[in-house]
Amino acid sequence: FIGPPEKDAEWNTKAIEGAWRFLNKVWKLANMVIKKEMPEIKDESLARRLRVKTNQVIKKVTDDIRDSFHFNTAISAIMELVNEIYSVQSPKSKVQSPNFKEDIGHQTSDIRQAIGEAIETVVLLLSPFAPHISEELWQLLGNKPSVFDREWPEAKEEFLRQETFTLIVQINGKVRSKIEVPIDIKEDELKEIILTDEHLQKWIKGKKIKRFIIVPQKLVNLVV
Repeated sequence: FIGPPEKDAEWNTKAIEGAWRFLNKVWKLANMVIKKEMPEIKDESLARRLRVKTNQVIKKVTDDIRDSFHFNTAISAIMELVNEIYSVQSPKSKVQSPNFKEDIGHQTSDIRQAIGEAIETVVLLLSPFAPHISEELWQLLGNKPSVFDREWPEAKEEFLRQETFTLIVQINGKVRSKIEVPIDIKEDELKEIILTDEHLQKWIKGKKIKRFIIVPQKLVNLVV
């Protein structure tokens, strides 16, 4: 993770702490599945968001390893996926089935299945860089045979097509919110979403909106 192989770098033993913290986060995520502790999440739309991120990371890591040997950016992408998994979680609830694989089939929600898929993907993608912990987690997750006998994951094209984007919303030039919206959203629909967003009400409620400055697929600035 120190940098691309063609660049000079100064070894810093303190940086090992960061790598340890990351591996510890991965261990905790995997143990959430191993101990049958899965999040209770009502928003099933998060499942697609997580699958999109999972497949984007699969493609990124594969390209970085195969084409450019940029292992540092590959690891960085895996870190992004780990953070994304954490971001979709809410308070945990026990999954009662004795086997997580059975839960995926009929008792868990789609988001739980997506989380399980994402965690296994993290372990697979991490295996070339951290083989021992990856093999241990792979076995504890109930997978056989070895993680190194498993085929490398392939990104699914259906999840690589961008359907939404993160819109930055500014009020008088200051960032006040970020909203996920469809990539083909119409201007009137966009304005309605912004004006009804609860998070923005404290800045726009009771005020006159003078201008709507829209930068397509990037940001909106409200002048009030």
